[in-house]
Amino acid sequence: MPVQHKSANSEETGLANAVKSRTAHVVHITHNDLDAVGADAIHRMRYGNEGVFTIWSSVGKYTSLFSLVASCEGKGDLLSISDLGYQRDTELIAKKAHLNGWRIEWRDHHRWRDDEIENVKKEVSLLRVDTSVCACGIVARDLQPENPLAAEVARVVCDYDLWNHADPRSAVLGQVLQRKKNREHVRDCLVKGIFC
Repeated sequence: MPVQHKSANSEETGLANAVKSRTAHVVHITHNDLDAVGADAIHRMRYGNEGVFTIWSSVGKYTSLFSLVASCEGKGDLLSISDLGYQRDTELIAKKAHLNGWRIEWRDHHRWRDDEIENVKKEVSLLRVDTSVCACGIVARDLQPENPLAAEVARVVCDYDLWNHADPRSAVLGQVLQRKKNREHVRDCLVKGIFC
């Protein structure tokens, strides 16, 4: 009997249904590396584990995932995007999300052109682009500025993401996250201040 694989369409339908039936008031679309895992941990420090619905995304898939979420009713909830940069027509997707009732906050550390920043800023509540730190560092600064654990998570994650490699914990975490099955476990450990 042949192995049946889920089609991309059924995965999208499942995700759309999950977003529509969410109980969390924060949907976090983020990349799928250590920087994203740290950013998601800090979202959970701020909003609680049950308050955040996370969508991990590759760079190549994120505009389609962003568009899928944008087409769902936002109900005034927060759509937080981190560690994913501008791609063509992103501002149009953000506009659609805004019109569907989402509040959008976007934090990224990749390079954006000035016109991209200006176009997206018109459609979101917050856009923070800072290439001097990792995305997790921006998230920590914005969401948990007084939390020393969030600051420590950001230090360790930025050490790895910015290729400093001065903190041995970052190398261990980076290695563990070579397997995507470890993402949620590492995130949950970071929320508790466990680094390896």
